[in-house]
Parts: sequence; structure tokens; C-alpha cells
Amino acid sequence: MAPGSQDAIAQALRKRGLLASDASSSKELEAALRAFQESQGLAATGFPDHETLRKLGIDPRTVDKTAAKPDAGT
Repeated sequence: MAPGSQDAIAQALRKRGLLASDASSSKELEAALRAFQESQGLAATGFPDHETLRKLGIDPRTVDKTAAKPDAGT
């Protein structure tokens, strides 16, 4: 994940009331992601996949470093 991505995900989850403002552990973030995914009818993996990020209002390209890099061969 790109630097700052975890903060962006946490902020989006906090806005939805799924993550406490003082939550700082990765377990809390994962649990909040699972709750969000369940509420959206997504597979509750706790992993911020592209569909989860889109539903959170986050452009997956800003989180996934590999997706944001242009292909050097094209």
C-alpha cells in the first residue's frame, strides 16, 4: 500500500462511524473493514480490496502502488 493509505481508509471508516477516533491497532482497522464490507454485501475479508475502496470513496490507484504506476513497456 502507498504511504498514508491506512490513514485514508481509517478516516473513511471513522466518517461512517465504524472506527473509533482513538482506534490505532491494525486489528481494529481490520474489524471495521469487515463490518463495512458486510454492510455493503461484500466478502468480509478485512482487506481493502479495490471494490471496498471504491465503496469507501477512495480511488484504489491512490492506495495500490502497483496500480498507480504506469507500465514502462507501453
